[in-house]
Amino acid sequence: MPDQQRDDMASYSEKYPDVPKEVILKEDIMRLGLRFTEASLKAAEGCREKVYFQFSWDVAPVERMEKQEHIRVPNYIRIRGGPIEERR
Repeated sequence: MPDQQRDDMASYSEKYPDVPKEVILKEDIMRLGLRFTEASLKAAEGCREKVYFQFSWDVAPVERMEKQEHIRVPNYIRIRGGPIEERR
């Protein structure tokens, strides 16, 4: 997590102490999105692939995803531990 994002998370946690840090992190991920490295896509092999619904968005159109990223990213992501000690 970049330093600025960590600082933002800390300031939001202080501003909204009744909101779990995990909720703030999820909102930040939804706002900024995620990027997957080739190594992370390899690690996700065998996981349930992303499912597209009526309201699914990708920054790039599926046609431009030359490495078939649209079917290689996992459908679910669980984050535990990390710099803010996320709970499940």
